[in-house]
Amino acid sequence: MKLHSLTCPQCAQWLSPAPDTVVMACPRCTTAVALDDAGIKTLPVQFVAGKTENVEWYPFWTFEGQVELITRETQKGNKQSQAEQFWQQTHRFLIPAWNLDMWQARDLGLDFLQKPPQLSLLDEPPNAPFYPVTLTREDALKLIDFIVLTLEANRDDWLRDLQFRLGINVPALWLLPGTTAGKRWKLVN
Repeated sequence: MKLHSLTCPQCAQWLSPAPDTVVMACPRCTTAVALDDAGIKTLPVQFVAGKTENVEWYPFWTFEGQVELITRETQKGNKQSQAEQFWQQTHRFLIPAWNLDMWQARDLGLDFLQKPPQLSLLDEPPNAPFYPVTLTREDALKLIDFIVLTLEANRDDWLRDLQFRLGINVPALWLLPGTTAGKRWKLVN
């Protein structure tokens, strides 16, 4: 067992992460601090342009890549060509990384995949803490699988079997300005 000091690598502030925290903002300097078995380290983050005053910042694991369909069998009808046409291009997967239930995270990731918002990056705003990251990169990849399966199952052709391969890059952590209304998250532009 190895013990690690729970202090920010940037400013030495003591950290108090919740038990399921993967990445958190330092309460003093707002540096993104990754917490794992290997230790504590800073993690680069990208801020997405939008309204920057009086907003809350939400973390998203951001992957880019393609989906290669290996097998797509249906019981009735066949939207194979429609599926291949959609997946042949490179897509950006924005996977919510804060504490959401699986269905909300899937739906939000699916919405961003089907209707990609125009996003541009900006320099870090001053004093911009963000919601703690509770979803690991590995679990984000599993959520991408779930999103692909959901999209294909929703095609109008009675999907019976689907096998695919993800060709995805190493993810980046992006922070998007947003609000929540009830259980629905909304991007603030």
